Amino acid sequence: MSAPLSAIPEADRQLALAYAQGRARDVMAAVFRIDAHLARIALTTHEPMLARIKLAWWRDEGFRARAGATELAAEVALVLGALTDGADWLGKVADGWDAIVADGPETRGSALFGAIAALNGVALDAAQSRAGEAWGLAELALLTGDEARLSEARARVGDMEPSLFRRPLTSLGVMVALARHSVVRGPTAWAAGSPMRIGRALLFAILRH
Repeated sequence: MSAPLSAIPEADRQLALAYAQGRARDVMAAVFRIDAHLARIALTTHEPMLARIKLAWWRDEGFRARAGATELAAEVALVLGALTDGADWLGKVADGWDAIVADGPETRGSALFGAIAALNGVALDAAQSRAGEAWGLAELALLTGDEARLSEARARVGDMEPSLFRRPLTSLGVMVALARHSVVRGPTAWAAGSPMRIGRALLFAILRH
């Protein structure tokens, strides 16, 4: 994993949280922490089958209230307390990471976006789901420094339309806007947390709030 590039997704998520609705912000942050844990399993476990077994455990057991204490107990409890179908949404995110390990299609981004939308009482439409998939592909390219994935994300830039996301989903639009910039102009054009990235997020939020 490339350290300079992998800093961008985390910084962009923190920017997005600033534009989340107050009641959903803490739960959204918990979803991000859970997703980051699944990412570490998928991207750093040397044996793909072992990674898939771990991800399957999280999907089938780890996101259920009966799972007991885990390293993500507080985060899981927060999501389950906010969403009656929270375990199902988190399971879809885990399935998305499993598909990445298995070189399958990108579904993790749309699952993550769907979970965050549900926190805000919104169901994604087809165009928003496609934008979530394109965002997921772009973020994965940034996390891994994979040029092939970055090229594929560029080919899907038409799906990466920030204007699809308005209040209460402004935070998702911020994430899409920043990912779109990274794939169009190159991930090193604006550093993680730079004033330009902060300004781009603010501009989107002002225009689309």
